Amino acid sequence: MDNAWAALKRISNIDHTEASMPSSQAVESSRAMRQSLDEEDFRWLCFDESNAASIRRERYRVFRRHLGLFELELHLTRRLRCRAMAESQDWSGFRSYVVEGVLLWKPRLMLRLAGYLFRWGIPGGRDFVDAAVYVALRRLYFAAPA
Repeated sequence: MDNAWAALKRISNIDHTEASMPSSQAVESSRAMRQSLDEEDFRWLCFDESNAASIRRERYRVFRRHLGLFELELHLTRRLRCRAMAESQDWSGFRSYVVEGVLLWKPRLMLRLAGYLFRWGIPGGRDFVDAAVYVALRRLYFAAPA
């Protein structure tokens, strides 16, 4: 939670040109989300069911924490873009801003689904995280300007 408050305090001190660069916090959060959904421990270490359930709950809690940080960074980046448009009085990119917000719902839902798959013991959560993070970062940071 301390990272979230630091990110919120940082928004007023960021130059608006940084809104188009990928945030290292978003990348770190995506890496931590992926690591928390590691299924290898459950396949090879043969935990009993009660121990496996407690480990899954703990890792799911870690996943949710980093998911919140990842989404906060995406939100702050979008907020900076909107703020830059407002300060420059140039609203020509507002349509693409709205479309980008709608298109980010799919990766956000995929990330939540990845957590639920892991929590229920269904393999494939890490693949969902990889795909969703790729789509979200590509759309937000590397999309061609409209």
